[in-house]
Amino acid sequence: TGGRWGCTMHRVRVQSACVAVWVEGGSACTDLWECEFRGARFGALLTHKAAVSMCKSSCNQARMSGVLVEEGARASLRDCDILGCGRVGVDVQGVESPDLENGEAGGDWQSHANVVGCSIVDTMDIAVCVTDSASATVQNSRILRSGEAGVQVGGMGTRARLVNNLLKGGTGVGVVAHSGALCTLQGNRIFQHSKVGVEAAGWASYVTMTDNEICEGGAQGVRVRNAARLVATNNKVLMNAEEGVEVCSAGHAELRENRIAHNAACIHAHRFPGVVINKDNSTSCRYDGCWKCNPQFRQTRSDTLPVGDEIEIRMQ
Repeated sequence: TGGRWGCTMHRVRVQSACVAVWVEGGSACTDLWECEFRGARFGALLTHKAAVSMCKSSCNQARMSGVLVEEGARASLRDCDILGCGRVGVDVQGVESPDLENGEAGGDWQSHANVVGCSIVDTMDIAVCVTDSASATVQNSRILRSGEAGVQVGGMGTRARLVNNLLKGGTGVGVVAHSGALCTLQGNRIFQHSKVGVEAAGWASYVTMTDNEICEGGAQGVRVRNAARLVATNNKVLMNAEEGVEVCSAGHAELRENRIAHNAACIHAHRFPGVVINKDNSTSCRYDGCWKCNPQFRQTRSDTLPVGDEIEIRMQ
């Protein structure tokens, strides 16, 4: 569909050698209910300011992306299944250089996806990818057995909000925000990823975490690096194979009232980080080099400066 027209599809099954459903145009409003899309490259391609609502539909076995949202399109996905995609399950792309010659404001071209109650399973690369100043909200969804990342947010001005989701069993990272992206995590369960549970990387990247559980990972529970910033409040970081929290390469982390326990080490800070530890954090581990649990290591390897009720640790 395109132009000023839209359509409603109900209980339709579409199989295509390229794109199963393609919606474009500034006024194209399309409702897709209980449909099944199988495209060799894309299940659903939403572009050029299209507005699409998908409910109880599925996009399966796409070689590229199950759902691609680009060039200012708006997508609402509710109770959908996106299974077995070769590259990305839900790919939300903004526009790096909007066309201002025709009077188009940059904000009009920033795509957005609202993903609620969906299952994104067995993605070979990234389950949800948000880039180039686009935005996405993922809520009450299941992201299982992803590849490189469960959720990846990248680029200046790119924003993602993750609320009450289950991310489990990925072979890569659970959630990563990089290159100046903003990411908010609240009430998520991030379990059994082979690499880092939550990672903030790159200058101006900012991650806030509240009431999340990050458990049983194959590497660090949380990692902050390359001048990124993280604020974590009332999270549980448990039983990860390496450090519960690692801060390195000029990363900055502020930890408030978290429980960090049963990891190989609680908190590891190195290579010029800034770490602010609220006294109400609960930590425990058996690693001799953990400066939170080993007072002798803390006294000999760092400067301890009281700041109100907090302590700032800066490793040299």
